[in-house]
Amino acid sequence: MAPNQMQFDFDWDRRKAHANRSKHGVTFEEAATVFCDSRMVSIYDESHSDGVGL
Repeated sequence: MAPNQMQFDFDWDRRKAHANRSKHGVTFEEAATVFCDSRMVSIYDESHSDGVGL
């Protein structure tokens, strides 16, 4: 495990944002805050990895 040192850019899609809020009850803005959490820990899980970011 390592402290979060990643940087992300998010693309906005109005239709997908509405669908996700309806489905999950969470906005993109709220969900994106997890990536700025100083207590976030990222753990690599090969069984759920599609190779993005490697």
